[in-house]
Amino acid sequence: MTRRPRDLLFNKTDVLRLIEAARSKNLPIHRIDVMRDGLSLIVGEPVKNGSGDVNPLDQWMTKHADQAEGH
Repeated sequence: MTRRPRDLLFNKTDVLRLIEAARSKNLPIHRIDVMRDGLSLIVGEPVKNGSGDVNPLDQWMTKHADQAEGH
C-alpha cells in the first residue's frame, strides 16, 4: 500500500521549524523522528560511527537547515 500525500501530516517546513527552534535554544540535535502522530526531537551530540565519520543524514540535515536560515 502506498501513502497518499494527504496521509502525510508533516512537511519539510515543519521539520525545518523544529530544527530552528532547537538551534535557537542552542540544543544539539541528535535525531528527528517523524511519526504519524507527531515529530520527536532527540537532543544530544550525534553519535559517530566506528570510522570517526558523522552520519551522512546528520550532515544533510545540517546543510539544509543552514540553507533555510539563509546561511
